Amino acid sequence: MRILIINLEQEKQRMKFQTAQMKFLGLDFEKLPAVTVNDISAPELALRASQWERPMRNTEVACLYSHRLAWQKVAQGNEPVLILEDDALLSSKTPEILTGLERQNIANHVTLEIRGRKKLLGQKAVKLINGTVLSRLFQDRTGAGAYVIWPDAASILLKTSDKAAGLADAIIAGAYEMSSWQVEPAAALQLDQCDHYGIKSPLVTRSTIGINSNDKPAAPNLFLLLNFKRRRLVSQLRMGLRQLFNITRARRRFATIEIQHYQHHISADN
Repeated sequence: MRILIINLEQEKQRMKFQTAQMKFLGLDFEKLPAVTVNDISAPELALRASQWERPMRNTEVACLYSHRLAWQKVAQGNEPVLILEDDALLSSKTPEILTGLERQNIANHVTLEIRGRKKLLGQKAVKLINGTVLSRLFQDRTGAGAYVIWPDAASILLKTSDKAAGLADAIIAGAYEMSSWQVEPAAALQLDQCDHYGIKSPLVTRSTIGINSNDKPAAPNLFLLLNFKRRRLVSQLRMGLRQLFNITRARRRFATIEIQHYQHHISADN
């Protein structure tokens, strides 16, 4: 399966880690240079930053644009693609999982990731490979570090983010038109989650989104503030209805994980 790894040029240590990880797993990949704030005009940044449920940082807009660049590449092709952020730690079972995903015909978006929050998951699972299943993902809340999408799903994400901006993971989580599924046990987590799951992190990282801003931007005027609140209310209502409509076939729970699949001690020094 084709793999795209989103990486900021200055994050050389992360890219070194990913190169070592891909070598360990026997996977080929392509580096996708991340979009930076400097790549987006000031008027466009200001417009896009005002389109979500709260004012977005410029770095958050740039992160969305990086994922949009990946979605464009997927939409132009005819095969699924694994999209990774450069701080994604993968399970040792990832290669066989990717092979299984290429053969399945029920999903057009699959998240490999787990991030310490409950998800609305179907109560019936579909076998993927030995010891791994796909559970229908009716509602996720966060995480865009490791996911597989097919061209039709990529087109949906592009259309959604054409209309309005948002955090990349929020755009993905809110695209109910996709057939979304969760790999279980989870096959990826971001490095900042290692401590939460009792896994030794192979690399110390810091966020590249909030690095230049300690506080979230404030709404510049009352009109935009009310618009942010309205969008937030609509989003919460959509999620509530999503849970209500699937109450008989899904429940909120943590996706499973098997820690031993991450104990391969990859580091950027390998």
